[in-house]
Amino acid sequence: MARLRGTGDGVGSGFRARGESPAAATSGGGATGYTFRSGAFAHVLNFVTMVAPLDLTVLLQGESGTGKSRLAQLIHSQSPRRAKDCARIDLGFGDDSLIDSKLFGHVRGSFTGAISAREGCFHATRGGTVFLDELGKASLSIQKRLLWVIEYREITPVGVDRPLRVDVRMVAATSVPLADLVARDLFLADLDHRIGALRIVLPTLRDHREDIPHLVAQMLTRFAPHYGYPDLRPPSVDQALMAVIAGAPLTGNIRELESIVTGLLVYARGERTVTLAHRTNYLEEMLPLGPTSVAVARAIPQAAARNTSVGRRPARPRKRRVSDLELEEALRANDGNKTTAAKQLDIDRTTVVRRTAGHPKHHDPGT
Repeated sequence: MARLRGTGDGVGSGFRARGESPAAATSGGGATGYTFRSGAFAHVLNFVTMVAPLDLTVLLQGESGTGKSRLAQLIHSQSPRRAKDCARIDLGFGDDSLIDSKLFGHVRGSFTGAISAREGCFHATRGGTVFLDELGKASLSIQKRLLWVIEYREITPVGVDRPLRVDVRMVAATSVPLADLVARDLFLADLDHRIGALRIVLPTLRDHREDIPHLVAQMLTRFAPHYGYPDLRPPSVDQALMAVIAGAPLTGNIRELESIVTGLLVYARGERTVTLAHRTNYLEEMLPLGPTSVAVARAIPQAAARNTSVGRRPARPRKRRVSDLELEEALRANDGNKTTAAKQLDIDRTTVVRRTAGHPKHHDPGT
């Protein structure tokens, strides 16, 4: 049973979103979370601020890596129960007897192997919050017992004759919509109705790609000291690589983005600028090159795409540098026409001519 101690200071645990009043932005990684600049999380965080003080069950729904665990902790830290514990139970890990014991407890000798008594988290976390992770993976037997707890606020540990009253708030999370599981007879409709009345759907990172440069900057600042940057100055990411990162599938969401940034730091080996040259080995699969990469980068505000580090004063304007990937994409999109490619990239035509000199396939048809 993972136990997270409430901080008692509400939003003050680093959950801060620029431009938002309650502004607590959270993610799946790190002790302080990440900040976001898009509106995708604004609705989620505003709803959290509204429901956190209420002593009601909350269901978090989102793909793996979207930050459900951190959001559960945020709800607890903003609730009246924040001075007590927040206990996390993974309902998708272990057989029914193990999960049953973790949730409800047992007395010594109540079954084979019960050499000592165990206090279940519902009783041990009295006054606090129980976070039921991967609720959709719970067996129907466990679901029935959870429904009883919600209905009657009592549990019966294995080997105990009388039920025990419990005083906890429940926050649950699922990576699969419970309605889909109900339709396949894998989840109790009654439990879905009870536990899903207050439902928060977390957006995927693909739904707010404009946050990616800002997230990458924060991750570089956080991880760089551990990967060959002892001076605490994180490296920068050039625009070509940022375009590829922003256009990547990122099915693992923020957790996958953390893995990508970590891998890039390892292969950069202390260099001040991380480039496409550091996209090697498994990173080539996580960061595939495609015709949309540059288009995605142009859709991101230029200030964010330059990836200035968090807290650092913006760099002075300098002449735009175009990577070979951007130039190749622009020429391909304009059928090799250097004039229109230069306009698209916002650079001088002479620069395009000079960069493509000696390449016969790059000539201006009709110019």
